[in-house]
Amino acid sequence: MDTISEIDITKHPKAKYLALADAIVTAITNGTLAPGDQLPTVREFAHKVGVTPGTVARAYRRLTESGRLEARVGSGTFVSTTTNDKPLAGMPAVVIPRDPEVLDLRSPTLPDVGQPALIKKAMLAAAEEAGDSLFNYPNRTSDEAARIAVANMLNAFPVGTVDPHHVVLTYGGQHAIGLILQTVLVGQRPVIMTEDLSYSGLRHAARLQRAEVLSIELDAEGPIPASIDALCRRHPVQILATTAEAHNPTTIRTSPERRAQIVELARRYDFQIIEDECYALLPGDDASYRALAPERTWYVSSISKSFCPSLRFGYFIAPEANADFAIITARHNIFGVSQMILDVAARVLQSSENLTIRKSVFDLVTKRTQILADALAGQDLHWRPGLPFTFLQLPAGWRASGFVRAAEDVGILVRPADEYVLLGGRAPNAVRIAINAKVSQEMFEGACHKLAKMLREPPHSFDV
Repeated sequence: MDTISEIDITKHPKAKYLALADAIVTAITNGTLAPGDQLPTVREFAHKVGVTPGTVARAYRRLTESGRLEARVGSGTFVSTTTNDKPLAGMPAVVIPRDPEVLDLRSPTLPDVGQPALIKKAMLAAAEEAGDSLFNYPNRTSDEAARIAVANMLNAFPVGTVDPHHVVLTYGGQHAIGLILQTVLVGQRPVIMTEDLSYSGLRHAARLQRAEVLSIELDAEGPIPASIDALCRRHPVQILATTAEAHNPTTIRTSPERRAQIVELARRYDFQIIEDECYALLPGDDASYRALAPERTWYVSSISKSFCPSLRFGYFIAPEANADFAIITARHNIFGVSQMILDVAARVLQSSENLTIRKSVFDLVTKRTQILADALAGQDLHWRPGLPFTFLQLPAGWRASGFVRAAEDVGILVRPADEYVLLGGRAPNAVRIAINAKVSQEMFEGACHKLAKMLREPPHSFDV
């Protein structure tokens, strides 16, 4: 370890965190560090090497993700003990590969309000009733209980009548989007459109289908109809992918009037609508695109943001005329969602505890968001109750890239707005700050005050 501590990072041709990561790998390779050896804490190592804690955290995280290091919650960071994917005798397996000193606010993290207990109960019940079905592939009969559970749950949402036959089950919302694109898009270079700031998973799914993604201008009421109209006049647009209730990353909620205008354009230019509502924790008040235009809207959601991401259970509702094609697409992709996941998810959704848990998640996320909003009072912060992320327009003196690096240096990870920009687009000077409801309130409040202090004290140096 002393050999690594003495390395002069400043003379290394790579970025500092890469130089540090390379030094650790070298020490592991030459035997200076043995499997199971504990590394110093982030702050201790940063002091020894003469870099910021954020630099060490990035190096540790890079090596943890590649399997060179292990992060054990409550214990620290260790040289990996894994050989041929099996932990060595006497050493615990890695469960959560994250540095306990770094607070990750890049993606939302849900609070534990009873999900593990409910999932365990559902698993035990499913195991007790498992029989010959375990020897068969899932099919439209074996997944019927889960489809009915989804349809019943959505009765409380303003999505119109849901026929269980039109429900297609998936491994999460991203998987659902990919299946819809495969079902709908035709031609060698199909065209879809979405907001100029949008969820990056859509871009990746579109690229797999060789689709061109065009950007729509966005204002405080949602996608601008004139921008949609202009694109449709110039291009054979097949799909609009959008989020009406909780736009990611801006938090914008599309107004009822704007939704009606967009539906009129969809019918005029005959394009389909993918309505991604994975972040809608509880029912909204206004009619969804599916309620307004069920003949052309594909409603997508999952339980990842409202209940638990680990089950990988999502779904979409296909328009009646396209339901059979969507079922065939899903069947040819995966033959069906795992029967074990289906059985557990159906029991979870049918349970009376499900709504209680969703409400508790909503309330606790709102509480954490209010803590952040209070700490950043006076800043241009956009947020809504129950929405597990916020959008911060940075004040003069800060650039998003610099703010992200400075936050990382004090042990906080956030996302710059440029991660949501379409190819060739321009990013606003902003960051998305997600809500971490799993860590202690004390740790979360501390991070909020660190961010507030940074915003009050922007850098004043200029490069010439």
